[in-house]
Amino acid sequence: MTHSDSEPKIIVDDDWKSRVEQERRQAEAAAGNSEAESYPEASFELLVTTFSMQAMAAMGLMGGPGGAAQPPDLGMARHLIDLLGVIEAKTKGNLTADEAAMLEQMLHQLRMLYLDPEVRRQLSQPAPGRKSASKIELP
Repeated sequence: MTHSDSEPKIIVDDDWKSRVEQERRQAEAAAGNSEAESYPEASFELLVTTFSMQAMAAMGLMGGPGGAAQPPDLGMARHLIDLLGVIEAKTKGNLTADEAAMLEQMLHQLRMLYLDPEVRRQLSQPAPGRKSASKIELP
């Protein structure tokens, strides 16, 4: 027996390695695709809609989990509307016509809801057994 015969031989199966690498890439791609499918594409419209929905929820105009009534928080509603106003000011001249119109319309609707006497009356009345969440005095 020669010296080289006594050493263990390592046989590399390149075909096996390439199959494992291909399966790994497919698994990563599948995981990436399922994650991308679970969230909408990031966009300016989604950003505006997200803040708008949060503002409406803060005004108590949307149900919470299971449709339960959410306590209004006028301070938060005003803060979110103001944030949209900051976005409008900082993006002026950099939006498409559709984006600018959407933001302007959404801000108008939210501001009108915030000032609507009927909405404000409902917001100023705490639910039974609960103090008002808002720190703002209503006119």
